[in-house]
Amino acid sequence: MIISIPFESINAVPSSTLLVVSSFTVTADTNGSPSKFILSVCIDSEKAGIKAVEIPVYVPSHPSFESVAHFRMQTNFQKGDPFCALECENLKIFKNTDTNEFFGTADSFTVPDNFEKWEDII
Repeated sequence: MIISIPFESINAVPSSTLLVVSSFTVTADTNGSPSKFILSVCIDSEKAGIKAVEIPVYVPSHPSFESVAHFRMQTNFQKGDPFCALECENLKIFKNTDTNEFFGTADSFTVPDNFEKWEDII
């Protein structure tokens, strides 16, 4: 059974809105057009009760693909940052109780402009 859970209950940082992303992938549809982002989001494995330290969060490519947030995140990783902080619109986290696996969905993402307020917790 798949249940919804509050993100802050497994988040790697003490926040209900800030995600710490270690990598991302953009998938394509059969025509080669971008279809979705898969964000690797850091979690607290002890809180989640699993060995994994990341879960996938799926975000449709529109409106995020080639957006300012997409390029900012990409630039952060290209310059060598191991993580990028993101905030997601309509973030939902789910747990499959049969497999004890977690995943999430969101409508879009942004890179916070006011990052200074998050630096202490990352």
